[in-house]
Amino acid sequence: MNSREIMEFAKEMYDERVSYLYQVEMGYPHMIDQMVNKNISPGAFEAEYLKMARQNTDWFDILFRNSVNHAHSLSVSGGSGILQNRTSVSYNEMKGEATGNDMSSLNVATNTTITLGENLTASLQVNGTRRKVTGFAYGVAPFDYAYNSTRIFPAYDENGNYYYQDKWTTGAVSTAISQKRFYNYNILNEMESTGSENDTRTWNASANIRWEFLPGLQYQGTFSYASSSASTKQWATERSNYISEFRGFEYGSVSATAPEMGMTRLPFGGILETSTTTTSTLVARNSFVYDHLFNDRHRVTLQAGTETQSVTTEGGSSTRYGYLRYRGETFTTPPKEYTGVGSTVASDNTSTVAGSASVTNKKDNKLSGYATATYIYSDRYILNGSARFDASNRFGQDQNKRFAPTWSLGAKWRVARENVIRANAPWLETLDLIASYGYQGNAVQSVSPYLIAQNPGLVGLGNYYQQFILRIRSLPYPGLGWERTKTWNAGIELSLFNGRVGFNGNYYRKTGDVLSSRGIPYENGMANGIVSGSTMTNTGYDFTVTLTPVRSKNFSWQLSLNTAVDRNEIKRNERANTINDYTDGKSIVEGEPYSTFYSYELAGLDATNGTPVFKHLDEEGLESPLGYMVKSGKFTPDFSGGLNTRLQYKRLAFYALFSVQWGGHRRLPYLYNAAYNAGIPTPEQNLSRQLQQRWKQPGDEDNTRVPSIPGVGATQVYLPLTQASVRTLKNPYDLYNLSDERVASTDMIRCRSLSLTYEFGENVTRRLHAQHLQLRASMSNPFMWVASGKWKGRDPETGDWPARRTTSLSLQMMF
Repeated sequence: MNSREIMEFAKEMYDERVSYLYQVEMGYPHMIDQMVNKNISPGAFEAEYLKMARQNTDWFDILFRNSVNHAHSLSVSGGSGILQNRTSVSYNEMKGEATGNDMSSLNVATNTTITLGENLTASLQVNGTRRKVTGFAYGVAPFDYAYNSTRIFPAYDENGNYYYQDKWTTGAVSTAISQKRFYNYNILNEMESTGSENDTRTWNASANIRWEFLPGLQYQGTFSYASSSASTKQWATERSNYISEFRGFEYGSVSATAPEMGMTRLPFGGILETSTTTTSTLVARNSFVYDHLFNDRHRVTLQAGTETQSVTTEGGSSTRYGYLRYRGETFTTPPKEYTGVGSTVASDNTSTVAGSASVTNKKDNKLSGYATATYIYSDRYILNGSARFDASNRFGQDQNKRFAPTWSLGAKWRVARENVIRANAPWLETLDLIASYGYQGNAVQSVSPYLIAQNPGLVGLGNYYQQFILRIRSLPYPGLGWERTKTWNAGIELSLFNGRVGFNGNYYRKTGDVLSSRGIPYENGMANGIVSGSTMTNTGYDFTVTLTPVRSKNFSWQLSLNTAVDRNEIKRNERANTINDYTDGKSIVEGEPYSTFYSYELAGLDATNGTPVFKHLDEEGLESPLGYMVKSGKFTPDFSGGLNTRLQYKRLAFYALFSVQWGGHRRLPYLYNAAYNAGIPTPEQNLSRQLQQRWKQPGDEDNTRVPSIPGVGATQVYLPLTQASVRTLKNPYDLYNLSDERVASTDMIRCRSLSLTYEFGENVTRRLHAQHLQLRASMSNPFMWVASGKWKGRDPETGDWPARRTTSLSLQMMF
């Protein structure tokens, strides 16, 4: 809504006598209170109303920008028959659409190849990258703010200073000022006073050796070392709303000697959180390869080798209060205790003084042995087999589960190379039939066979009863082993009429054991534990079709269609689903695809007050929540793919890329945030125009499915007791957000990009002493078509905000 619509909506709320405790002193409710209490006159009220209705602050224009990005690269290559080298340097800088979100990166890479005779070659590759990103922290989200915030208030006051609105704190009441629960907030001030930095540095070196020490027998070795380190830093200064809430009063509102200074946990400074992580990876791979052609028909290739990998992760994080960013990034020490307002007993402030710290130290070792064998007859029939033997330290002392043998078999028939096909179907260039079958293994990283606990240090009351304790992080899973997946695949590769028609397709089926979470008695120390026993079957296909309807000397037209479809089904389930699992598409239901989600079935609106009414909520003896819910579809579409086309006339080329999806569903954005203020809109919020079509009076229930404003009718309903769930009290507007009424199809066609490219000829490049010169104009996400009208301009892929539309003009020159 624009600001006029917001003010009209607020007036309607007052006329409908929607009663609630508004949390901030701003907007229409506050103006009404001021006039009722005779603090302002009716004339002043009217003037302020008109001022707010005309304000219409464009937060997107203030917080976002047209970003300009640039990238530069330089590469040099050269050498002799023995020594060859290629070195490149590149630099990128990207300014994000949101002001303050920037990224820069520098990459250096070099590759040196040494040829020592016909049978021995060695190569050395070294590259390094430095990447820096600046962004936001502590709840600062420019898009969410611009999308959800009212436009009736300005960003700046009449003097050009920041205009501060009231923001209700979600934390505790102020310890320094009695009953203080709201603080000044301006998004621009918050973006200045908080922030984050991420600095990532990676480098790796690898050496490769190929030595044919006997005819047809070759040794291949790869040795690599990689190191990456990341340091993060996020802060909030004493001027931020985030620290004001923690401190308990506004920055600069009290003097250094005021009593409130002794009533706060943090009288000076802000907060600084830092972390560093270093990951080192060492890989050694050795193999022997035998390759020989017998009698010009039988080619045999054999390979056997071992691979060792060790990954070590070390790091730490810390949080410190009293951070003085604008005073040389120094610190002041918070008081060890404080006396809150209205109290005579000092409170311990050790947690603020000490902050927090943690250490990361993890090692993951893997050892693998592998072998492959390939047989080719007359370049037409190909058989391939591979076996791998993996070992991991993820499985503790259970040596039977440390090791996982996996294997696969494959075959290919090049039909078009048969003599009878060559003689009778010369238009058939390629027809390859492919089939494979095998097992794969995965070492799960998220769980452990051991009980994992965290030591939070000494815990007690003040200086008494200090004890070391343990907090459970992960329960033991003694049956932990490799996740095994069985896969078979059938494929075809086809090319006709001198490449004018091409087809590549695969059909596959995967069956694997899956670990899942289920509820356990809380006396174990956690609400959920890991169980095995579920089996998931994935069936799908992918294909690519390429057509060239026109191909001449000066003009060509090419079309390409590709897709990948995957359907899954749970065959065995030992997981206990929650109500949220059903509504969020995370439930595991026998025979149903994963990502299937369920909704409450809307019966209509109450004729007396317009609150939503639902079916089946009065039923008894149900087995599970599925008894009173309805299936709404799947978040994952049945079909998704791309359609691309290319038109070229001489040196001018036009590209268009489209994406297509159908068979999926998704929930529409919430109309009422039932988790905040019982769903009743508050003065600082912006709202959907759909609320203008809401129920307002008896009889409207026949013409609209949009409920009345919360607070007019019932505020709670019960979900039925079932064998798998307890009787639960819910807000009806929360159920409305999760109802079948708020579900829409995600069928759509999107134009991903359009581009126009011109290649300059030799006459131009010769004058510029260049080898290549290209001019290109492009646009991403220029338009889309959506099947369901329920989205009303929103993007079905993101649910809310539209995909970013970017335009670029580039000139590429190579010397």
